[in-house]
Amino acid sequence: MPTRDKNNTDSSNATNQITKADLDQVTIHPDDKLNYDDFRRWRYSFASDSHKTTSNSNNTAPAWIPFFRLSDGQKAIVQMKNANSLKLAIWSLWPNASIQEMEEN
Repeated sequence: MPTRDKNNTDSSNATNQITKADLDQVTIHPDDKLNYDDFRRWRYSFASDSHKTTSNSNNTAPAWIPFFRLSDGQKAIVQMKNANSLKLAIWSLWPNASIQEMEEN
């Protein structure tokens, strides 16, 4: 399972494991999910970043962040959220495994 890198500390530390709460805080921009197949082209909003909203008049909208601008920890959370079941199985056995390419049949 990928781990979050909090303030450049050792990412193998058990306290940095990604939790279900971390996965639940991520929101995918609905238009991106419809228009692009690759999750690396999508924009994301994190519930913990709710104070970083843009304002239009009196309405507040979530701050959408493109994947390439996410921090390493946020990227790990997004990759976990969008992982297929085979990757999740590999990460459960080897938490810090780096999976380069997988063919889907």
